[in-house]
Amino acid sequence: MCTRHKHTQVYRKVFFFLLLLSVFCFLLLHHPEKTTQKPTQDPTALPSEFGKTPLLSETPRFIKTEGILPLSPQETHLLEQLKIEIATYNTKIKSGEIEFSVTVSRIAPQETKHLFVELLERGRDNLVPKKEKDGYALPTYEETGHWYITYRFNGETEFFDVKARAKRDMNGSIIITRTENGGLRRGIWQETHHQFLRHRKQTLYIREGTKWRPYDKWQQSLPVWIPTNVFDKCFNPHWWHLGHDKPLDTFIHRRKITDVKRVENKDSSHFYLQLYHTEAKNINTSVARATTHEIWMHPKAGIYPKRILIANRRAQLQPELEIVENFFSIAEAKPVPGKYYYLETIGFQSLTSEIAEYEPGIFFPKTVTEEYYGEDSMSDIFTGLPNSEYPVIIREALLPEWFRKEYQKAPRLKRVMNVHRAVFNIPMELDLQDTP
Repeated sequence: MCTRHKHTQVYRKVFFFLLLLSVFCFLLLHHPEKTTQKPTQDPTALPSEFGKTPLLSETPRFIKTEGILPLSPQETHLLEQLKIEIATYNTKIKSGEIEFSVTVSRIAPQETKHLFVELLERGRDNLVPKKEKDGYALPTYEETGHWYITYRFNGETEFFDVKARAKRDMNGSIIITRTENGGLRRGIWQETHHQFLRHRKQTLYIREGTKWRPYDKWQQSLPVWIPTNVFDKCFNPHWWHLGHDKPLDTFIHRRKITDVKRVENKDSSHFYLQLYHTEAKNINTSVARATTHEIWMHPKAGIYPKRILIANRRAQLQPELEIVENFFSIAEAKPVPGKYYYLETIGFQSLTSEIAEYEPGIFFPKTVTEEYYGEDSMSDIFTGLPNSEYPVIIREALLPEWFRKEYQKAPRLKRVMNVHRAVFNIPMELDLQDTP
């Protein structure tokens, strides 16, 4: 019995070795193939050799908003109720101090593996059923920055104290650092501490160390190759209400409102808003864009969103690519001169908030989680439909169930805002007396 078991183990090892050897020989003898096809992995990425994107031949259907029905009298009444509620609440908060932090993380880059290791993993993946492979396919994340911010405001005057440790900025872009010998380094950790004074959304002064300096003169004194926009809109905790620097009433006014209703959920009701905005209404453009905001307001404090789903849609002509597959090198993709095809893509961004009552009747977000997802081709989402039948306005309920589960699985960028302390309507002077 023992001998037979040993023989079985030996046969399995020999079989597995021969299988790997056959896979290796096949890939070794496999000659490069040239195929003209549409890209499938990243539909929005253009090869470096490709030049200017040609103009669209016609206006995409989702840009033509004339057919969208206006709000009904009932919807208009609900919207006016919400606007009154927002205006009333805004009169309650005149000044305050908020301490909060922001942590940014992104999908960690894949490690470069030895050729033989890749061979082994390919052989293993071919033997493992797809359902099991999906179980360990989730990406890992790396932290790229942490900010601790003290924000004070009194009317339209604002003070910011920003301490940061980051190798990328809040948007995920690599930070360029100047070295002691005058060179440049990218993506290394650095610690910074700045203070800002702003009035009516304009930065007036910046302080490094103990001295306040006029912000415009400080910018002019920097070498041109060092990023000068050190103030980020996300430094303002109010930005995290919408993922936008405009207040909710202004934000609503500047977009086309396509749906307003009350949603019942667990013995409570709250407002639901759908907003639509297009960026190109004529054909003299190479890229047409539209954005849909779905906003679920918070049941406890109806002037704050609890969840926002943002769908960024775009259309353009994409070059057909000649793809050269080669096992021993990265596949090359070159555009075929003069050949293009129409492509619509959509990417998603979500914000989820938890609200806290810091004083009787005074609410503010306690934490906000923002997630960015990569773009997908509309043809992959709505399989089998021609582009003329794609929905004009994309809302979450129209997305296939399999896609909703998939895009929520692995956001490429995460930003988490946590409020550590917040007080409102306290005596506070920010009259710039200590500035030059």
